[in-house]
Amino acid sequence: MNKWILLVIIFLMGILGTIRCNKNIENMDIDWQCPSTLGICPAGCEVPENAEYECSKKITYEGPGKCSIKCSYICKDKKSCVKNECCKNCGLYNIPINCGVIARTI
Repeated sequence: MNKWILLVIIFLMGILGTIRCNKNIENMDIDWQCPSTLGICPAGCEVPENAEYECSKKITYEGPGKCSIKCSYICKDKKSCVKNECCKNCGLYNIPINCGVIARTI
């Protein structure tokens, strides 16, 4: 009878250990990679509204009072693209900026 109790305890500990281990694995995203999009901009990636995320340092002058800066697309729908890095195949987008503000901040 003691052997059966011991076997049941070992079995239950094994199940609980597996559940705890799987829970920890689900919370880790160290090896997570963006899904393959074969060079196409994935759904959920959109043009940023302002020049705050990964923009080039080069400002393009487009005429009096018209300047722009190239910025990477960002992931707005976390269900489809998950992270901003997944939008790297979307290229860059010219975001208009105020030339006067840039001149004062440089």
